[in-house]
Amino acid sequence: MLRGLAITLFAAANLFAQIPVHPHVVLTRLPGGNPSAALVEVDPGTATAVQLGRFPHDNLPPLAIALDPFNRQLLVAVQLPNGASRVLRIERTSTGLVEQTMCDVPGSVVGLWVQDDWLLVGNDQGVLQAPRRGGPVQPAFAVANLSALHGYGPNGPSLTIAWNGRPASANPLPGIALVDAYTGQPYLGPHTFSQPANVDLTGAVDLPTGVPRQLLSFTDGSFWLFAGLIGPPTPIPTSVPIPPGGAVALGRISEFGLWPLALGGAAFPYLYEVDFWSGVVTVRSPALPGDPVAFCNGGDRSAAAYTFAEGCGTNPFQVTWQGLPSPGMTLIFGAFPLGSSPMRLLCLGLRDGPGLPLPLPGGCALHVSPDATLLVPTLPFGGSVPLPIPPQAAYLGVNLFAQWLEPTTQGIATSNAVAFHIGL
Repeated sequence: MLRGLAITLFAAANLFAQIPVHPHVVLTRLPGGNPSAALVEVDPGTATAVQLGRFPHDNLPPLAIALDPFNRQLLVAVQLPNGASRVLRIERTSTGLVEQTMCDVPGSVVGLWVQDDWLLVGNDQGVLQAPRRGGPVQPAFAVANLSALHGYGPNGPSLTIAWNGRPASANPLPGIALVDAYTGQPYLGPHTFSQPANVDLTGAVDLPTGVPRQLLSFTDGSFWLFAGLIGPPTPIPTSVPIPPGGAVALGRISEFGLWPLALGGAAFPYLYEVDFWSGVVTVRSPALPGDPVAFCNGGDRSAAAYTFAEGCGTNPFQVTWQGLPSPGMTLIFGAFPLGSSPMRLLCLGLRDGPGLPLPLPGGCALHVSPDATLLVPTLPFGGSVPLPIPPQAAYLGVNLFAQWLEPTTQGIATSNAVAFHIGL
């Protein structure tokens, strides 16, 4: 019922008028080798593009890109000379792009995604995970011949994965499944198929349809609609012929928008929309430089709040809030449960760490840069803190992070943290 309602709403409205988004970012391979990788910002609403500056590892071949939905920074995978991959965090600043190495993983990365406070990394063998803000990588679950992965929102547990068929492997046939992002256990599928044959799968996204369906893209430039509960994939004849290499990646228009976008390589170097019912192709970018390999959405412009990390201490507690993070509105911060301490410290920052160079007394961590702190009485009536957001458009797009600290006999306990995106 909900899926049927979703497709009715999407069909009845203009996509780009309804979902205000920040520009997408395309990762492209440039000729010459130095630089080998480039980031191109694309506004799909106006079909304009601008190439961003250089970063230290842009001399290495590009592989994959994702948006960190909590701080709106970019995560980029590049190929190392030894055949492994390196995942980088790219922050845009007033002086240019700042790079941080996140982790190295074996083989070539085929996809990146952020789920809660974890970075999910896909390679040919399956999905690995590492702390979102840097740390050692570890296996999450195996998927032979993995070729695409895509999630839905920063706090949702589901992940769409797809793989190529390879004889004498654990997956001799190509297929797709909707799985738990942490265990790999399927919610839907796995479903396999034999057609199209002799082509590799380059992308897979779930669609807002009544019956679960996915849009699939392949190296020959073809698109197929798949409903595993009904039957095999069916081809989608496109209004514009897409050449081989013209469909290298699929993604979504926004963090929560279900409508898909496709990216073409050098043979068709555009970010474009494919209507999965009619096959109508709508180009959403100018011709992009080099050989595009992957893209990510830039995040929604709407006001949003996402929790991350976990409470720490003998009696964990949570950040609570009221209000919408929009200019002219007031956020009211609280915590639950109240606990027994007469005082708590609210930390507000413009960055999600590092908070302090060392753990707090007792071993808990501060996940927020302490740009502003406020000591708040909690007894006898509990404590809350109002934060008015000035009614000025200049605050749109600002990220604000919050976390509570509480002194206890075992040290300083901490709440979870929350990221606020000040938006429309």
